[in-house]
Amino acid sequence: MIKASVVICTRNRLDDLKESLDLVLKQNYKNFEVIVVDNASDTQDVSKYIKKIRSKRVKYVLAPKKPNLPYARNVGIRNAKGEIIAFIDDDSLVSKNWLSEAIKSFYLKDVGAVAGRVKVPKNSDLFEVKYLKSKGLKRFLYEIFALFLDYYGKPASIKKSGQVVGFFDYDKFIEVDHAWGCNMIYRKSALLKAGLFDENYENYPLREDTDMCVRIKRLGYKILFNPKAKVFHKLTRKGKIFSRMNFYYRNKHHIYFVFKNKLVKGLDGWLKFILQQFAEIFFFLFYSISIKEPTVFFQSLKGKLDGFKIALRF
Repeated sequence: MIKASVVICTRNRLDDLKESLDLVLKQNYKNFEVIVVDNASDTQDVSKYIKKIRSKRVKYVLAPKKPNLPYARNVGIRNAKGEIIAFIDDDSLVSKNWLSEAIKSFYLKDVGAVAGRVKVPKNSDLFEVKYLKSKGLKRFLYEIFALFLDYYGKPASIKKSGQVVGFFDYDKFIEVDHAWGCNMIYRKSALLKAGLFDENYENYPLREDTDMCVRIKRLGYKILFNPKAKVFHKLTRKGKIFSRMNFYYRNKHHIYFVFKNKLVKGLDGWLKFILQQFAEIFFFLFYSISIKEPTVFFQSLKGKLDGFKIALRF
């Protein structure tokens, strides 16, 4: 039986971690360890809790250097003993057969990673959730916006424009381009060959998971989507300031990701990429006016500009 390591990175969210860890420990797969990476939390609550539960499966590791998810995941990798390393967020709730189903996919030797199915709250602010729930005029407007964003396509795919298509709540086994960080499982040897997670994706976690998948595929591995390896992602959020800064980092990180990996292909890809940028600027302006938060627009614009400054290095 293949040994697996489940890595859960956490910061200041003990209540979420308790719920997530409890379900991981109830897996029907038996040969696994759990590594809880405490990423610069403000208290010692996580450490105290891990000591309190006294589980031989669970290992506590402190990642004190900086609050940075890719860094925390790399700490987890370095402490993992399993051939397979599974990552979930501290607000991910796994199904009982999540790990056993994911590991089945690795019996194919050319599989380097598995993307699991992700369900999210019905009131989520994710674009694909709002898109699928919309009707009438609102649905038409979402269709137009998705067209400008080049967001149509196969689930979990990366387009010639560099656009990353999500839709991880899918019921078919297919080969995909990337996995979502709240439910991604890797062959450890593939992670090491790829060079670990890029710690330049700082503060707000976006595209660090997709970046790893791009590198994994370029090594010749396949990434499989397994709908039976299910999690429910609570998408816990904290505070208004956190939300505003999201807009800065999500724009900066995406531009960095696209140029670092040289993802835009051909004239049509470049045209669609440029159109995306203008469409997003218009959207953020409209959105910031509608919620009376001009900071959203200015942080989004600043994120794009800073992303392009970094892109000049590539």
